[in-house]
Amino acid sequence: MTIRAGINEQRLVDTFLHYLSIDSPPLQEEQLGAELITTLGELGCEVEVLRFDGSFNIVARKAGAAADTPWLLLGAHMDTVESTAGIACAIEDGIIKSAGATILGADNKSAVAQIIETLRVLDELKLPHANLEILFTASEERGLLGVRNLDCS
Repeated sequence: MTIRAGINEQRLVDTFLHYLSIDSPPLQEEQLGAELITTLGELGCEVEVLRFDGSFNIVARKAGAAADTPWLLLGAHMDTVESTAGIACAIEDGIIKSAGATILGADNKSAVAQIIETLRVLDELKLPHANLEILFTASEERGLLGVRNLDCS
């Protein structure tokens, strides 16, 4: 287990590989979304699911060190380009890449995994931080549908 500045690299890779294994084409992000909702709740976030036209966005909030600290937004989208069925990846010389016959799906599951690792590190090391708002949107690959349906109020 390698830990650099609090980041558990093996856990981050394992999380990323797990998210890659979840089929999540546009408008079919339910399984990944369900896992993220559970994980965010376990990490002490207040989680809200915002539904729209047969899909959803996830907005989570995690209080910072002081109520008056500014808010910082961490965001990523849950879907990948199609086809996501049977994604196969390989790790060569420390680089995760497609095994050659499928897409990898790193856009944007790498960002999703990094956000989750960030929240884990903040909790484990009890690091003071700004108020955090975490946004996971749906169907970015279909014309930013999640963002277009986000109520920013």
